[in-house]
Amino acid sequence: MRLNSIKALLAVLPTLALTAPTSKLGSANNFYLVTCTEGIGENESYDAVAYYTEPPSSLSEHPEEIVLISRPQGIWEGVERKAIFDEYGTFISKIDKDAALLATYEIAGSGTFEGEDFVCFKSGGLLSSEAPDTCSVLYWCPSIDMSMKMV
Repeated sequence: MRLNSIKALLAVLPTLALTAPTSKLGSANNFYLVTCTEGIGENESYDAVAYYTEPPSSLSEHPEEIVLISRPQGIWEGVERKAIFDEYGTFISKIDKDAALLATYEIAGSGTFEGEDFVCFKSGGLLSSEAPDTCSVLYWCPSIDMSMKMV
């Protein structure tokens, strides 16, 4: 009798797996690696990382948090940079040493955030949410976490 019960359970497992309630595929976390020039009357530049928990519909949307990485401006390429977000965790970027030469949207490196993996692309545009500072987006890092999460 026990063997028949196991066989019956194994027969329905694929159906259960396909009908289990799940949330959307993957993570919505996004990071933007930016270099900013201070606003009116200033001329010093600095590097920062902007964190969005959902992909922004435009770069005028305010990020959840933006973290200063270096002042004055440093380099993103060929080095590991770490952004510590007070309420969210730590994002580590590793941009390839020749990434500045890439075309927009080519893969430029990778990142990690609290165990979640990211791919970084060469990007462009202005993060206008940080006015009066002018922040140029150099790299965009979306999550590549494609796990299904059970609800």
